[in-house]
Amino acid sequence: MGSRRTDRTHERGTTLLELLVVFMIIALAMGMGIGVFGKFSLVNAANNSAAGVRSLIRVIRDWARTYGTVGTVIVDTKENRVVGLLERVVGQWHLEPVGGDARSVSTGAFDMPVRFSGGVEADANGCVGGCVRLDGSAGSFVDLGHSASFESEWGVSVSADVFLEERRTGVIVQKGEAFGLGIGASGELVGFVGVGENGGTEGLLRTQADSGDDLVPIGKWVRVGLYYDRVEVRVFIDYRPVGSSQERRTLGRSEEALTIGASTGGIRGRVDGLRLGVLGPGDGGDLGSDVKLRGGTPVIRFNADGALDPRYHNQPAQILLESEAGRRVKITVGQLGHVKVIE
Repeated sequence: MGSRRTDRTHERGTTLLELLVVFMIIALAMGMGIGVFGKFSLVNAANNSAAGVRSLIRVIRDWARTYGTVGTVIVDTKENRVVGLLERVVGQWHLEPVGGDARSVSTGAFDMPVRFSGGVEADANGCVGGCVRLDGSAGSFVDLGHSASFESEWGVSVSADVFLEERRTGVIVQKGEAFGLGIGASGELVGFVGVGENGGTEGLLRTQADSGDDLVPIGKWVRVGLYYDRVEVRVFIDYRPVGSSQERRTLGRSEEALTIGASTGGIRGRVDGLRLGVLGPGDGGDLGSDVKLRGGTPVIRFNADGALDPRYHNQPAQILLESEAGRRVKITVGQLGHVKVIE
């Protein structure tokens, strides 16, 4: 009987030892699994970031195509980020005369009143319908009001149809020291932005671009434009880029109203179809701390068709990412806007 108790005790001891061995094997396997999973995560971090960047690029491309605007993707290796800028139209003014009154046009954006000052009057002979005519004198401007939606530290887009009656210096459109578009002394198109370090209203530094020898014609309707995307200031005549200047600082703000013309004097001629857009970052494009940008095309620009803008790209654009594990992934954007990831 004592021998049987000894056998049962021996059996219990063997079972406990086996359980300890099993637990050790499970713990070892779990440790190895965590290590493998960690390495797997590092290897695939570049793929995950590439998927997010690809999605962001597609959003910017589709936005440009849908709204007939331009799209900008900034590849910032210094800050290790990819930023896509979306343009949102915040104001359009068609400036149609109201009831034959030479001092009144249809209500501007957001039902805000339009106020004439100095030598300005409504004119039925616009580019499309009516317009406003400025006589070029000091204090000749149209006050379009102020709205918080007119401000953006990321950038701005302004365009208008202009008919010059004579070649002289004058403002086409302006918002204080924040941005403006006008005609220079020789008849060149001049665009400017006021920039700073924090997007404030104080101590703004002016950066401008002009069309040089490409002058704005007299006696003919043309579409002029200004575009700033925290990469460069660009000016356009009939959608054609005619001048640019590099600038990467924050766009400043101004509490002053948006005006056609200015207190210092507007152009001598007519203005129609003013359009104001502001730029803001699209969601996505964030990179993890374990993924680094390793170069590529610094700025990717899409045109209104959603294709790479041929004015800036003569070959496909690309972005190169690398994970801490050394895995490299390339994102390419074809001439027609097709985006793909190459591992």
